[in-house]
Amino acid sequence: MKFDRKIVPNTDNVINFINKKRPYEDSINFEELRSYRLNRVKKELEKQNLEACLLFDPVNIRYALDTTNMSVFNMHNLTRYCFIPVDGPTILYEFFNCEKFSNHLHLIDEIRPAITWDYFCHGSETDTQLKKWVNEIKDITDTYCKNTKRIAIDVINGPAVEELNKIGLSVVDAKSVVEQARVIKSSDELQCLKAAIEVAEKG
Repeated sequence: MKFDRKIVPNTDNVINFINKKRPYEDSINFEELRSYRLNRVKKELEKQNLEACLLFDPVNIRYALDTTNMSVFNMHNLTRYCFIPVDGPTILYEFFNCEKFSNHLHLIDEIRPAITWDYFCHGSETDTQLKKWVNEIKDITDTYCKNTKRIAIDVINGPAVEELNKIGLSVVDAKSVVEQARVIKSSDELQCLKAAIEVAEKG
């Protein structure tokens, strides 16, 4: 039986694909672009007298590490994040069973399964999971945040901040770190902007 689906009124569309390479692709060094962005984040951390940041916002993770996974889901749930110290390994905490998606990115030194405490994922076990997460953060900050005991975090909830304060960690907003990092563009980023504008203008 064939239904008249009004959501797709015309299934005989002619799609005109552009049969050529993506604009500016050959002139963009993506490895250098990734390195530049991660270094910009680290420079801003140093500038603000911070030793590390934890990023949960998928947009910020994409900027710093060029890795994405279930972005809309992770905008709603604290289930994927990364740890970026000024001195030390960059660690991606990846969603369950998704570690392979970022194996090709050389700037990520280690990929660990994310410890999550979000109610959506754990319900009544939230408090238990939060303690596990805090223990993990304590372990890495004891190693890489020895001097200031301050960590920048872009997105976090109240209970997590309280628990971090209890172990002696002061939480500051990472938004200024990442936004200031974005201010100065590399030549490769400028090429990306030109490509985006050209695609938009062509519609």
